[in-house]
Amino acid sequence: MSPEDLRGWDHYPAKIRSLRITIGAFLLASATLALMSLDVQVQLLGVLAATLIIVFCIALLSALPLFARVSRINATEAHARGGHQINDSLPLLRTIVTDVLRGRRT
Repeated sequence: MSPEDLRGWDHYPAKIRSLRITIGAFLLASATLALMSLDVQVQLLGVLAATLIIVFCIALLSALPLFARVSRINATEAHARGGHQINDSLPLLRTIVTDVLRGRRT
C-alpha cells in the first residue's frame, strides 16, 4: 500500500476516541437526567437499560476501525485491479477479527 492510499486515515483512531468520549458523556448525562425524575422501581430498570445501551454503543464504536480497515483494503485492491470495490469482503473481515481477538495489531 502506498502512502497515498492511507491519506486521511492517520488521525482516525483519535477521531474514534473523541467520538467514544462524546457519545459516552452524552449517554451518561441523559441517563442521569432521566433517572433523577423516576421513582425507585423504575430507576432500577432504567439503570439496567442505560448500562446495556452504553455497552452496545461502546462495542459498536470499537468495531468501527475494523470496518474502516476492510473498506480501505478493499478500495486499495480494487484500485490495483482497475475496478470498483470488491464485493466479497467476508474472508478479509474474518481474518481481521481473528487477528484482533488473538491480540495482533491491525
